[in-house]
Amino acid sequence: MKKWFFGIVSLLLSMFIIHPASAAGPSFKDVGTGHWAYSDIEWAANKGLVNGYDGIFKPNNDLTEAQFAVILVRYLKPGFDTSYVDNDRYTNHWAEKYYHFLAHEGFELPGHDLSNLTVREKPIKRIDVARSLAFSQSFAGTTNEVIDWMYTHHLTTGKKSSSDRYVDFGMNDHLKRGQVSAFFKRMDTAGFRTISAKLVLTVAGKHIEVHPVKQDGFVYFPVKESYEKVGAKVSDDPANGQMIVELREDRKVYKEGTSMQVTDRDGKKKTISLYKRINGVMMAAEPVFTSQFAAEDPETGQEYGVEMVKGPRRYELNPFIDTQYYFGGDDNGIRYRKLEAFSEEAKKNIKVYYRFMTSQYLEKEKGTTMEATITRASTVNGKNYEEEITFNGTVLNNKATGQINYMKFVKVSDNYSYSIQEIAPMPFNSAYENGELKWSWSEAFNFIKKAQN
Repeated sequence: MKKWFFGIVSLLLSMFIIHPASAAGPSFKDVGTGHWAYSDIEWAANKGLVNGYDGIFKPNNDLTEAQFAVILVRYLKPGFDTSYVDNDRYTNHWAEKYYHFLAHEGFELPGHDLSNLTVREKPIKRIDVARSLAFSQSFAGTTNEVIDWMYTHHLTTGKKSSSDRYVDFGMNDHLKRGQVSAFFKRMDTAGFRTISAKLVLTVAGKHIEVHPVKQDGFVYFPVKESYEKVGAKVSDDPANGQMIVELREDRKVYKEGTSMQVTDRDGKKKTISLYKRINGVMMAAEPVFTSQFAAEDPETGQEYGVEMVKGPRRYELNPFIDTQYYFGGDDNGIRYRKLEAFSEEAKKNIKVYYRFMTSQYLEKEKGTTMEATITRASTVNGKNYEEEITFNGTVLNNKATGQINYMKFVKVSDNYSYSIQEIAPMPFNSAYENGELKWSWSEAFNFIKKAQN
């Protein structure tokens, strides 16, 4: 009797148990058990990461950037779809709250640029996917470093079409819907299931293995690894509690225990350590780190500095070289290099002044920015005038491109003048050699007049 009873119960239970999709057959009509990504797609569908289209998945279709943003957030923050409320929408895009969340966490997709929202509905490149997956685990670096990270953690096998692993990765290829399921299944296998809390640091675009550390309200940066990325010689001397850094003609000594008094946000004064060892690594506090990441070449006058870009969980140190030229000349481009050699009387006859400044980043992808000004003085009917042509742009392969602008002033005194004419900025391109824009005043002025007509 008991056997009969339990047999009936077992039969009834079996009618109502929900079996996994794989046991009941494929979830999507166009992804059979023989498809290379079958198990990955089934896994992603069961996790709620991906959806189909009326029973089909379209595994060979391109994945858009917005679709990837949604999948990335669903994977890293389960339950986000229903729990997250976006009260500060920047756009009305359907995936805005996902982009908003990713930006808050420090991710940088091309579609985060609000001036280029159309990219959100375009196919996403494999390298942009790789950068996002790596950053979720507090890794950032050059393109090749990010691709290496993908191979190291077995998140990609490449296309098996080239012996060059970077070419084989196909960084500019579009990611397919089937491939994205494989990527996230491998992330899960690697144990990468949440956003890493570690701070990320790159110097000149290169990855720094030692992460910055936040202590006592300040962020501390690794001295040795950071300086070595820009070619400095670093000597560690833990016995004497110091580290010596030699960068070009500059020599700095970092001593443990050096401190300074600062005022916190509440107006209270406190003493912080500028340099200290954290987990055995010499670190420098942010207030002094970037200011000391600089040097000047006394022979060329070139200045070496660093630009710090901050973001959530992310710090970028972009070293650059500033080169500046300043000299007098005439309308037709004749230039007098050494103004200090002229007497004050002779300087009065110089009507045109040329000033050129470039900032060349060590990270090649950032290139060289250029700023130039040509100023011309004249006197008409007893009135003193000053005209100014400015250039702002970038330099690549000895070509400067950017915006040119013209303004004219009435000069009342050395300390006061007022504008009487201004022309809206317009595009230009010009030869640029040895740190100089190869335009005279006349050439630049005629260019502007011609462009206006």
